[in-house]
Amino acid sequence: MAKIVGIHTVRDFNTWKPLYDADEPRRSQAGMRTLKISTGKCEPNRVYMYWEVNDMNTFEKMLHDPELKKKMQEAGVTSPLDYCVMEA
Repeated sequence: MAKIVGIHTVRDFNTWKPLYDADEPRRSQAGMRTLKISTGKCEPNRVYMYWEVNDMNTFEKMLHDPELKKKMQEAGVTSPLDYCVMEA
């Protein structure tokens, strides 16, 4: 199991968050669990997502799913996902 921090910028956090929440079944199916979502005071539309991931291969496969890219565009994501594995 790994802990991952994912970071990206969105047009509007309040628009993005409900769409992120609605996509929980995809993350769950990929063996991901959201531990925390936060933003910075200086950049309120820069989102930090803390996940626990069962399998890195499944996580990577989900990231390359064209449907996820479409959902991210609909949610107003304006930057590619940057992520770092914190613990394995």
